[in-house]
Amino acid sequence: MRRCKYIKSKVDEVGEVSSNRTRQTLFLSVNRLYKPISVLALLGLILPGLVTGAPMTLDDCISRALDKNLSILEGEEAVSEAIGGIAEARSGFLPNLSLSGSYNFVEGVPAISFPIPGTNQVQEIEADFTRDYSFQLLLSQPLYTGGSLKGAYRIAKRSHEIAKIDLTGREADAALAVIEAFYGLLLARESVEVTRQSIENAEEFLRVVRLRYDAGEASSFEVMRAEVEVSNLQPALIGARNAVALSELALKSAMGVDVGSEIEFVGEFEEKPFDIDPAEAVITALEHRPEISIMRTQKAIAEESIRLAKAGRHPTLSLSANYDVRADELTFDSDKMEKSYAGYLVLSFPLFDGLRTRSQISQSYSQLRQTDIGMASLEDGIELEVRSAALVVDAALETLKSQEKNVEMAGEGLAIANERYLQGYATNLEVMDAQLALTRAGNNRIQALHDLNLAIAKAKKAMGILLTDYKAGAR
Repeated sequence: MRRCKYIKSKVDEVGEVSSNRTRQTLFLSVNRLYKPISVLALLGLILPGLVTGAPMTLDDCISRALDKNLSILEGEEAVSEAIGGIAEARSGFLPNLSLSGSYNFVEGVPAISFPIPGTNQVQEIEADFTRDYSFQLLLSQPLYTGGSLKGAYRIAKRSHEIAKIDLTGREADAALAVIEAFYGLLLARESVEVTRQSIENAEEFLRVVRLRYDAGEASSFEVMRAEVEVSNLQPALIGARNAVALSELALKSAMGVDVGSEIEFVGEFEEKPFDIDPAEAVITALEHRPEISIMRTQKAIAEESIRLAKAGRHPTLSLSANYDVRADELTFDSDKMEKSYAGYLVLSFPLFDGLRTRSQISQSYSQLRQTDIGMASLEDGIELEVRSAALVVDAALETLKSQEKNVEMAGEGLAIANERYLQGYATNLEVMDAQLALTRAGNNRIQALHDLNLAIAKAKKAMGILLTDYKAGAR
């Protein structure tokens, strides 16, 4: 007790702090260590002068990705292509009108020879049935095709649906990539703060050790050991700050923007629990997952392909007409033109096509069966994915709770070690071990918080609802 009083009086003499104040300010409390920190202030500490411009939240980053992501742009082009396919299929119902023209380069005129009765002479007559210029206007209109035109049109519309659903899946993939990168940035920033506060703790402890050394209550080894501890934490801080810069580059890349652009990202982890019932989550996934919707549409296409193949057994009926104009010179004088027109009603009934239609029907049925098998396999895979995601969320939540308890216990342990050291009952190694335990607990806590937020995002994607709330409110 006498040594403790001496240390307290020494601290008062140098005008630092009282012993009570030393115990309060020397080692940061857990509440101070982990209370919410202003993001802007944190940016000022770790990236001074680096970020400018309007701040971007997670929703802003997702919105930018949905506009700039190359995979999404590719999906949008696929939708445009499918729209063109619908227009092409629709054109089969409309009449075709074409105009053709030709010019005859034949110079010689064929002649027909007739013998003159009663003589040995032959009469030659030039038979010029050709015209130098010929024009034809042709019209054709299908009337009945056995359902092939309707089938092709319905398949084109289904293909358009698949392209749109695939675009939704691409958007969800891009959003999850942005979320992963954004949470990675938040984790890196929190790691910087934990490391920085650990350094503050070590520096404050070094100051106290030096005071005790000056008072003759600590050895030079203790001072050296405390100095080494401060130095050992500096590379960790540098690495944490570098991780922030790398995380920003990864986030910009996921957004599809120039990695050299200056963007200020703001946000923090949420600690709200996400209640997920595995059975209900599976039902939701089977209703909303784009893969399921695509598979169902592919099944509809397979069924339509069967009807389309069977149309090859049906007769076809079409109407065609043509209007011909011929002349020996280019002129608009109707007296010098030869005109003719004709109309046709064509009925065609297939009798034998070398079993081609039969083979096409067999292939279509096989494709339908493959689709059914693929659907069953996909549903099993989605159920496994959703249930696994639910387990990961529950585990992450439990891990976070345990780590929060660990942080509290580590903080209490550090306070006890501080008190014991001030009273001379503990060595500096015991205090530094307590500091290290608190640092580890802090890092484990923010890692658990990161894992929980990311697990929730992945669970929502597995259920097919990752962008539901975002699109409802942000777009």
